[in-house]
Amino acid sequence: MPDAPPVGRKNYLEQAEVDRVIAAVKPEYPARAKPETIERAKQSADDLRFILHAGFNAGLRRKEISEAKVEWFDLKKGLLHVFSDMDFTTKDKEGRTIPLKKPFLEFLKTYLSGKTGYVLAPDKRKGKGTYRFDPNRRVHSHFRNLSVRCTWHDMRRSFASNLVSKGESIYIVAKWLGDGVAVVERSYGHVAPAAGNIDR
Repeated sequence: MPDAPPVGRKNYLEQAEVDRVIAAVKPEYPARAKPETIERAKQSADDLRFILHAGFNAGLRRKEISEAKVEWFDLKKGLLHVFSDMDFTTKDKEGRTIPLKKPFLEFLKTYLSGKTGYVLAPDKRKGKGTYRFDPNRRVHSHFRNLSVRCTWHDMRRSFASNLVSKGESIYIVAKWLGDGVAVVERSYGHVAPAAGNIDR
């Protein structure tokens, strides 16, 4: 009998499943939709792809995804710079730089073309809610449609778990996440491959 899937705070999707979840995003519109309806549906699908890439392939927190600005992305160097400004403060009050995975980088080259300001819902301003823009229903609907058990934090957890399980340094992953090394080791050390040689 196969092992039960991980539960609670250890839940994450392996990279092949992450790729499937992102690839499954499709524009949704009626058969005889007007051109402007089709265009809005395509934009909505691209926004969802951005959210999934940002969580699964860059490890961004939910609030960071909502507050992401075009200027955070250096597409020439393939880097994402998460930093505080007048409108947003990172959780630990410090900035960090994350290298962009190739699929995310290639997507961004088209997606960010001509954009300025906020990446998602650029005209929306912060209200009384926790998030400036919150596509929670859209994200969870996508997971449900694919029968995938995943939360916003599971996307971030998947980013870290997949890197650590392939042998990436926990120290480096901690830097990319903006977390302490001890936190990352405690949370993701169980997926790290066995290392070291006692008879060296």
